[in-house]
Amino acid sequence: ILRLKRGLDDLDAKVVIANEDRVVVYANNSAINFLNYAQDEIRKDFSNFSVDGVIGKKIEDFHKNPIYQKRLIGNLKELLRTNFKVGNLTLSVKAKPIMNNAGQRIGFMAEIEDITDKENKKIELLKVGEELLIEKHGRRTIE
Repeated sequence: ILRLKRGLDDLDAKVVIANEDRVVVYANNSAINFLNYAQDEIRKDFSNFSVDGVIGKKIEDFHKNPIYQKRLIGNLKELLRTNFKVGNLTLSVKAKPIMNNAGQRIGFMAEIEDITDKENKKIELLKVGEELLIEKHGRRTIE
């Protein structure tokens, strides 16, 4: 178990693990470092957020709609990919159940990625494309 923990601790990926009751039991170094970096942004939506309080909290405590999140995670049977905004950040999360050898769900893991820069670049490209269309065709609708 120690080797697994050390291996997870050293990953660049931001990994969070919760038990079957959706309580966060582990966050690797990359996840903790990111949450420290993002704490002020996260507090814009969750004023009581503290990195120190992540371990031991339920997953749904970090969502704007906890009932929906509880149901979503509670029914999770395969990989779930989702993007969402928190503060001025855009995050991508891949979550999946952790199964034991008997095929029973014993927890959940999530990988968090900050895609804010990527999303901002997409928005900029769309704006440039729109400006080029307006410049070329005026404000009329192109059919």
